[in-house]
Amino acid sequence: LELPDLGSFQRHLDKLGKENCIVVSRPVGDTCPPTCDFLGNGCYAEQLEKIYPGVRPAGMQNLITEKNKIRAMLINAEKKSKDLRWHERGDFFKNGSELDIEYVDNILWACRSILAEGGKLPEMWAYTHIYDPKLSRILGKYITIIYTLPNSSIDLINQCWEFMNPTV
Repeated sequence: LELPDLGSFQRHLDKLGKENCIVVSRPVGDTCPPTCDFLGNGCYAEQLEKIYPGVRPAGMQNLITEKNKIRAMLINAEKKSKDLRWHERGDFFKNGSELDIEYVDNILWACRSILAEGGKLPEMWAYTHIYDPKLSRILGKYITIIYTLPNSSIDLINQCWEFMNPTV
């Protein structure tokens, strides 16, 4: 497992909510691993769907998984000089139990086809609770994969935060 440098991690955090970033979301729960410590226990995205009932249906309607639509989204993001954040909500699973291979393969196809034609990809990163070798080994060539930690690892998160933001 190769972790991104902390400076890279901080740059990604700094872009959240800014206009230079396109956000791709998937339905919470259906696309998350069933072992996720956050589901039913403080998941902000799950809470968002409860507070705003229209969020989930809109997410289902706007779900982009078809390879040509993914490709068009990447080309559009690069043309507009926008970065892309995969999975503000949701993850790489389908039906809450297995890696969505078709979705991952479609992202790969889109990235490879753009590069094969001499195009450029936008800067991209994805947050996931799923550690799967295919994600890091193959998608990691195009997307910075950030494995988020379960609740029990909050001390490690705090240590990283303190390292990135020294008080001295």
